Amino acid sequence: MNQRSNTLQVVHELPGRLRLRWPADLTAEEQRGLRSMLLAEPWVTSLRWSAASRSLVIELVPGCGAVRWQIALAAMGWQLSDVTHTSPATAPAPSAPPTGGWDQVSREVGGSMIGAVAGQVLLAGAAGTVGAVLFGPQGALIMGATGSLFGAVIGSVLGSALADGKNPAHSQVIPLTWNRLSTQLGEEMGTRSGTVLGLAIAGPVGGLAGFAVGGMLGGQLGSDLTTGWKGVGKRRWFNSMVDDSAGEALSESLAARIGSLLGGNSPAARQIGASVGMRVGRKINWRASVEQRHLVNRLQVAN
Repeated sequence: MNQRSNTLQVVHELPGRLRLRWPADLTAEEQRGLRSMLLAEPWVTSLRWSAASRSLVIELVPGCGAVRWQIALAAMGWQLSDVTHTSPATAPAPSAPPTGGWDQVSREVGGSMIGAVAGQVLLAGAAGTVGAVLFGPQGALIMGATGSLFGAVIGSVLGSALADGKNPAHSQVIPLTWNRLSTQLGEEMGTRSGTVLGLAIAGPVGGLAGFAVGGMLGGQLGSDLTTGWKGVGKRRWFNSMVDDSAGEALSESLAARIGSLLGGNSPAARQIGASVGMRVGRKINWRASVEQRHLVNRLQVAN
């Protein structure tokens, strides 16, 4: 697998419009994959493509701020270089860590899992100890659970960045951490609210449906909270949310079954499989995969 630059140059940024230049070593297939992934994003309204200048002009949804598209591009595995603030004579050469698609996904998933466990243990233990000293057993429980949640998210983001050879200081760790934390909290609140509402309306069957739909909507709204609310409720936003949620659930379910089979029906093996499946599912652009009829990860087209 060849090493490729994963840096997009920001040529100019105007309200409602963004122009980027892709690396010279991006293959035609990878260019098509980048275009498909961008067109599947709810913050993109249209895209103009120029192979001659290696540039693309993105028309943004009204009110889309820089934080929103920067987080989205970072989640796809792209780093950004702003040529509008750097003179060509002094501009540093783009970094070129290996970004070979699925091999990069495997590194990031592994780093994410290890980082999540380490962060969970460290922060949960520290927060629980502080809670016990300040507020007794009940404080230890509450603060330990809070530390566990924050530790898992922060460790996952840092572990993913470090495993792929990125400098966490330049990998938008804080906005990505906030985005994932907001998404996770949204899912938790959505599942609880959806279950209660579903049980009240249609009994146990309604409770199950409310659990699934509430988690999907809550997670998406939690994510949108950190990137802006524009586009929420529109058909494209809804289609993208349904595709991603269904794909991630399928990936998690299949991986959990495989883990269970390989581990002799052990609950621990099933849980590990589900964790791997969830993380892999979040690395796949399910909307683009449906359109292209083969799996497309969020970094580039699978070879």
